[in-house]
Amino acid sequence: MVNILLRGETKPQERRTALIPEDAKKLIDAGHKVTVERWSDRCFPIKDYEKVGCAVTAPNSWTKLKADDATLVLGLKELPEGKTPLPQKHIMFAHCFKNQDGWKDVMQRFVDGPGHLYDLEFLTDATGRRKVAFGHSAGFCGMGTGILAWAHQHQSATPMTKSAFPPGVFYPTRESFIATCKKSIATVGREPRIIIIGALGRCGSGAIDMAVQAGISEENIIKWDMKETAKGGPFPEIIEADIFVNCIYLNPTAKVAPFLTKELLQKESRKLSLMVDVSCDPNNPANPVPVYDECTTFVSPVKRVLEGGVPKGKVTAKKDLGVEGFGKTAKKGDVGTARAASNGKAEVVMEGSGAVFSYSARAFECKEPVAKPFDVVAIDHFPSLVPSESSTEFSHGLLPMLLDFETDKEGVWKRATETYEGKKKELASASS
Repeated sequence: MVNILLRGETKPQERRTALIPEDAKKLIDAGHKVTVERWSDRCFPIKDYEKVGCAVTAPNSWTKLKADDATLVLGLKELPEGKTPLPQKHIMFAHCFKNQDGWKDVMQRFVDGPGHLYDLEFLTDATGRRKVAFGHSAGFCGMGTGILAWAHQHQSATPMTKSAFPPGVFYPTRESFIATCKKSIATVGREPRIIIIGALGRCGSGAIDMAVQAGISEENIIKWDMKETAKGGPFPEIIEADIFVNCIYLNPTAKVAPFLTKELLQKESRKLSLMVDVSCDPNNPANPVPVYDECTTFVSPVKRVLEGGVPKGKVTAKKDLGVEGFGKTAKKGDVGTARAASNGKAEVVMEGSGAVFSYSARAFECKEPVAKPFDVVAIDHFPSLVPSESSTEFSHGLLPMLLDFETDKEGVWKRATETYEGKKKELASASS
């Protein structure tokens, strides 16, 4: 019998769970014990777990477990930073096996425990392929967030904020997210041109899924994978698109030339205004998109890397415009002069009437090229935007391995242990 303690999460705006009630029941029916911590933000209410026979315990009960306790502490995201030893046996995404920032501190807590870490990212089959992942949902939600942020660029001079998301920062269904993306594209008046690198993987397929369902035509979805990147970067083709979505699985030992560089971003021909980094490893030495230095969050979803230029000179109204001062209007085709406003943004003074309007690419056509801003969206838990559906997919994938934990017929848990032990040795070498 295996004892599993499903802990609550501590990451802000996280609502997902590694084990849904339906799969908890299957574990219990197979003779295992499942205990669930109370956590109000979990996408499935605690009563659903109680109904299927789970025991319920207080938040943070896992912290009371000692090294000799065989209970498996099951969670998703990394624990809060600290120095406290971890004597428990944890199953989670610890984000420390690929030499991410702070990896030594995380590993040292397990060594000091002494505890054990089964990292969800390193539950693999015999060929090294991951057995379970949130990849499709990550790509889907990353693409959706990218569409919203790109559309926002056409309506505002400042980056998109948390207000673009629904209350609670999650969508009840994928369909509601898709509908929001469709509306955002409509406000721009044209489809974005998108390039996806890693298009054949889980994340890439999710990104393509969202793009297609949001109404973006196939000719505007450029799909790249290992074949297209084999020649080595950087790739000028990236800056010819409106949105670049990085969906590769980052191999920490591979030495790959960057796909995108700061030098490429300075090209006058750049059309690219947004990158979505679903891979989200800005501080990894092998990061192929070294143009930003920290992840974004659902509270601050967009990081502006380059400011856009202020349009100057003659512009033409693309449509009839309402009053914005002087009690006057502008008609489609009317000419005005763009200039910098006192707030640092751009405004247009119409010829003849003198009416003043805030400049936007949707309202005015500028004959002189204007440098686009460049924004980055890099949220390391994108699937939290559709928590119930992404949790269900993940839990279904993890369940067979939990049922097989004791016998480990496929060697999944053995390989995970070998990875952990190898990282312990690397830590010891780095500390000596």
